[in-house]
Amino acid sequence: MSETATDIVGHVQATRYLTSKLLIYYSVLLYDHLLTFSTEVELIWAAHWSVPKAFFLLLRYIVPPSVIIHTHLLSGIANSHFSSIVSSDAVLSRSCVIWYDISMYLGQISVTISNFLVLLHLWNLWERPPLFICCTLALFTLTTIASIVCTTFVVLATSHDVYYDQALRTCALRARDRMPLLWAPCMAFEIVAFSTMVYNALSRPRSLHTDVGRILYRDGVAYFLVTLRLMNLLLAALAPVSLVLLGVFFIWSSTTVTVTRLILNLRESRIRTAKLQDGCDG
Repeated sequence: MSETATDIVGHVQATRYLTSKLLIYYSVLLYDHLLTFSTEVELIWAAHWSVPKAFFLLLRYIVPPSVIIHTHLLSGIANSHFSSIVSSDAVLSRSCVIWYDISMYLGQISVTISNFLVLLHLWNLWERPPLFICCTLALFTLTTIASIVCTTFVVLATSHDVYYDQALRTCALRARDRMPLLWAPCMAFEIVAFSTMVYNALSRPRSLHTDVGRILYRDGVAYFLVTLRLMNLLLAALAPVSLVLLGVFFIWSSTTVTVTRLILNLRESRIRTAKLQDGCDG
């Protein structure tokens, strides 16, 4: 069913209201970054370069600027200034398409990095059995490839559906039929990972008494509850086209905070355990 002009205006205003509220979540993201920066320097920057370290820093520093730029653009302030300089609808619509494409890929990159970092520590939780590592790594690889393929398909398919609305001074979508494909592969991996974590907790309750176990169950459960992306999937599949972006930035920000907290807590626990062992040996 097509949306009326009144519905579209109302939905866009709701999205802008949410983006203004998301400045609060961005402030939390920035505050958490500043709060844990000294720990990051001590535990991450001082460590030898590795793939997990590079992924952690990429996730840590790619999300905040992406969120604030996208929030600024959706607010209509940036578009109002830009549209006063450029009067061509084609140029404005093209700029919307470019930014939407970039944001889709950035979102998938951050999701993939988050899942990989959690996967590494999920292996530690299971004490790194080869069969479990091979199966979960294969699942991660398949879902990552599927995410890339789906994102590319959505980018190509929606390039003609993204346009600049002069009256509302914002980028908008004409159709959302293919948007659920962005979230489906990620959810498949996260549901399996969450299930294995719950099974591990039920079958091996003693691990709850270890520092690593407590951190993984405390932060890991919060991570998967936040990043199952049910809100994004349901909005992409069921909501009116102008409400598709609701919830995206909250999920993006909260995922980053939770994953980086998880990594820092695990690294701190590992270093503390190593110092205790050295003290006992001495």
